[in-house]
Amino acid sequence: MLRFSLFFLCLLSVVYASTNETTNQYSKQELNETNGTLQKNNTYIKIVYENALRDFRVGSYYDALNEFSYVAKFPDTPYFLDALYQLAKTYLAIGKRTGEKKFFWSALNYLNLYIGRGGVDDAKYFYLKALILENLGFYERALALYQLGLAKAENDSIKKDILIGMLRTAVLAKKSDLFTKYMIMLSVEKLTKEQKKEYRFIRGLSYFYQGNYENAIRLLLQTYKEYEEYLIDNPQFYYIVAENAYRYGEYKTAKQLFKRILKYVKNRDVLQKTLLRLGDIAFNSNNIHESIGYYYRLIRKFPKSKYATIAKLKLLYIMKKDKKVQHYLKKFLPDAQFLKNPQKFTLEILVKNRQNYIGFFALANFGLNVLELRSEKLMKRLGWELSLVPVKSLKYEHKEYFRRLWEPTLLDLKDPKLTCILYRSNPQFFVEIFNKSVLLHMGTVLYQCEKTKKTYIDLLKRAYEKFKDDAILYKLVDVYYELGKYSKAMQYLTKVKNRGCTYAIEYNKLCFLMQQKCSNRFTLLKNRCQKNSFYKLLFLSAAKLEQGIIDTSFVQTHRDFFVKHYKKDPVVRKYVEMLAKKMIEKEQYQKIIDLLSPIASYIKEDCFLNSILSLSYVRIGKMQYAGKILNEMNSCDNEWYHIAKAAYDDILFSKEIEGE
Repeated sequence: MLRFSLFFLCLLSVVYASTNETTNQYSKQELNETNGTLQKNNTYIKIVYENALRDFRVGSYYDALNEFSYVAKFPDTPYFLDALYQLAKTYLAIGKRTGEKKFFWSALNYLNLYIGRGGVDDAKYFYLKALILENLGFYERALALYQLGLAKAENDSIKKDILIGMLRTAVLAKKSDLFTKYMIMLSVEKLTKEQKKEYRFIRGLSYFYQGNYENAIRLLLQTYKEYEEYLIDNPQFYYIVAENAYRYGEYKTAKQLFKRILKYVKNRDVLQKTLLRLGDIAFNSNNIHESIGYYYRLIRKFPKSKYATIAKLKLLYIMKKDKKVQHYLKKFLPDAQFLKNPQKFTLEILVKNRQNYIGFFALANFGLNVLELRSEKLMKRLGWELSLVPVKSLKYEHKEYFRRLWEPTLLDLKDPKLTCILYRSNPQFFVEIFNKSVLLHMGTVLYQCEKTKKTYIDLLKRAYEKFKDDAILYKLVDVYYELGKYSKAMQYLTKVKNRGCTYAIEYNKLCFLMQQKCSNRFTLLKNRCQKNSFYKLLFLSAAKLEQGIIDTSFVQTHRDFFVKHYKKDPVVRKYVEMLAKKMIEKEQYQKIIDLLSPIASYIKEDCFLNSILSLSYVRIGKMQYAGKILNEMNSCDNEWYHIAKAAYDDILFSKEIEGE
């Protein structure tokens, strides 16, 4: 039994040793196979990652997205963090191309995941995050992140990229002080060829936002010719290049650019704006059918978009101009509600979209209908709608549309009451939108609004602030002159830049009326006015009077002018008063009668003229004539009337005493 037990134990030992050896052999084989598989997987992931990088570089963003997403499934590989970072870059690129904000948010999420899983918050990280926020429209936050990135920049390449990003964001945020600062910082940097191209584009972009389309067009078109791939990757910028050409009036160039946008760009927002602009170009070129075609294409392709609604409003305006268009449109859009009841459609859009982008276009259509009807009730409603418009919210395309629709009817509107209702509702709206000729026409109508000319003066002041035009200053001088506010008139006259003969005459008028000692006024008159105009001769004659020299030939020569302007021109009245007083001092009574009687015969009930004449008749003993004039002057109560009456009564009293 013992012998059997020992044999059994020995057998177990041999079996165990054999089994253990076999197990060890299999474990080593499995480990080697696993290591081989992992090595094989890493190699495959590396290939996928490198393919993704290549696809990203050539612009195949969706392929790159799939490949980076695959790599990001393996957190234990050395490519995991890089894949997260590249996913953020890829989503950003897709967002820029498509214009869909969801891709920008995805980019931000992946970048946050990258930093959360151990990514490095270096300059590249801050640069990318700032770029994403810039595209989301968070310019202040983007600038702050660019600043952090700049502080961490370890090489010139990323530093220059960040500075260009800051410059671009400063333009988009309309911060001119920061733009100048970053321009100076970039001016000392040695930019790469690509960076120089983007830098040039940003300068053009800055001019565009300033409204300097002439300077912008050269820089922006150069970007189109040399760096179109940049514009294709940034469709909003491509649109700006074309829009600048449109605003500058280069319709042929703009049309070419917009057509290329339709061909190469996938951004839905840009495509819609492009179709709308192509319709505008055709309309401005008097190609109505082509214009309708583009608006129709926009409505059919993007029926629920805000730009489709704007296209409908523009089609309604075209229908008003050309009745044949209505039949044409109903054929292609048989179920379109906006064609069945245009006024209802316009009002619905206006009511639902007050003070927003679409609503301003609807307001232009509604306003046109009201201006054509000339109803006071509707004009008050239009005035109320206008009073709600924040003028600073109006974009270039709104102002352009208002001008297109309203200018002809405003130039034809001559009713002071309706014009006053309209202008007073929102004065800055009209000054901001319409050109000088329209405003001055409105001014001639507003002049009749009230005796104080308050509304008329308000328009002139606003117009001058906009145009800085001497002609408007002269109108302000004239109206204050008419109101007898000579110091106010002088205040605006001193702002005149081109000081020719008109300035010299107005300056002399005000000095003369205000009785100011303007030492250079006669010299100015002689030097600036070569021809002997009425006022030049009047002031030179007045200068002689001040020296005691009386020359009645001037009045005799220009008697008709004196008759015509005596009542309405205070300068003429003052000169006549001055001349008459001087002749009274010199006791030239007969000359006064000869000179002023013909004028007084045309100008009835003038207290000064009649008082001077009656006094002169008294002094030469023609009491009958003096009495007749005085009897017709019962309502007068001026100083010269009382002097003439006293002189007349004294003579009568003396004669009564002599008779006794």
